Amino acid sequence: MSEVIKKRLEEARRSLGLGPKEFGAKIGVSEQTIRGWERTKPLADGRDPPFPNAEMLVRYVKACGWSPSYLLGLVDTVSGIQPNSWVLDEDKYEQVKDAKDIEDVDSLGLVKPLPRRPRLLDSAQMRELMDALRSK
Repeated sequence: MSEVIKKRLEEARRSLGLGPKEFGAKIGVSEQTIRGWERTKPLADGRDPPFPNAEMLVRYVKACGWSPSYLLGLVDTVSGIQPNSWVLDEDKYEQVKDAKDIEDVDSLGLVKPLPRRPRLLDSAQMRELMDALRSK
């Protein structure tokens, strides 16, 4: 498991087009620290290489915009949402729960299948995207 995590940490950094030094500066650690976290082979003395703590993993997530679930090897999609998942508005959940059959659910228009490769956007990213669309 830790090898998967280390490979994904490196993948996240590289996805930003940054070397270990630049990425380290971005999240507030040294180049050596980044290299150590991404190292998959044991150290010369046989010990396991270092591993980032929870705070550093949060910095990775914020820097690359990837799901913590993906970085930790729990899911296989960068967004953290598995393919064929469904999105249901929490406020409308009771309406779906009270539906008599599947046609009732379909008619509510509340349940939508996610795309095969979903991308999560925070509010700021969504505003930026909408602004870019409006300016076209």
